[in-house]
Order: sequence, then structure tokens, then C-alpha cells
Amino acid sequence: RYFSPLIDFEKAYHIVNWDVMEGLFFRLSFLVQWIRVVALFYREAFSSVLAGGGQTRKFSISHFVHQGCPLVPFLFLLVVETFSMYFVKEFVHKLAS
Repeated sequence: RYFSPLIDFEKAYHIVNWDVMEGLFFRLSFLVQWIRVVALFYREAFSSVLAGGGQTRKFSISHFVHQGCPLVPFLFLLVVETFSMYFVKEFVHKLAS
């Protein structure tokens, strides 16, 4: 039997969190210095909203993707490639058993 996974990349694109990305960076042997620089943009990020002439309290940004960040397409491709490698590995494993 064969299966064809369907992934909604639009939704997946917005829910990848920093812990997953950090683990992926280490697993793919990225330089620790590079991981730290990327972490500066994403770990413990906060924002606030201007509304009704005032500014809200700061709140934590809980998801990994930040709108307008130039690294996002690259980081997203890393996640997609990882999903792809996982599915290929699982598919080959199923064929072998």
C-alpha cells in the first residue's frame, strides 16, 4: 500500500516554533554562532499594538514566523525539506518491511 500525505503548507508555515527550528539547526550541524544570531530574532520576541490612539501592553509572539523577516523563506524550506526527508525515510522503511 502507498500513501500520499497532504500537508497544508499555508498553515504549517505559521505554526513552526523556535524549539523545532533550533533542534533542526543542531541536527543539520549548523554553526552554533549562526543559531545564536537567528535566536536573537526569534527567542523571546515581544510585540505591542497601536490601537485607539494608545499602545497595548507587550505580549509574547508565540509562533516562529515573523511577517516580513527575510530569513523566513529559507527557514521554511528547511522545515519542508525535513518533512520530505522524514516521509521518504518512512516510505522506504515501509517498503523494506
